[in-house]
Amino acid sequence: MILRLWPSHHTDTILRNELLTALQEYPKTFDEVWFCMEINTLSVETHRKSAEAMAIACKKMKDMGLTTSI
Repeated sequence: MILRLWPSHHTDTILRNELLTALQEYPKTFDEVWFCMEINTLSVETHRKSAEAMAIACKKMKDMGLTTSI
């Protein structure tokens, strides 16, 4: 099963931590996570900050055994 996420799932640290907790509490619910990049902006800085936050979430999800992609 694939979980598709919006940017707020990795840029909002509270939401990210709640999601990570839920994924730990319910292992094997999802096999793969798809991250969505920022939308409605051409700001390189916004995309850079989002990508850094995405990398943190991605690492933690990979450590849980999930496949991640954009």
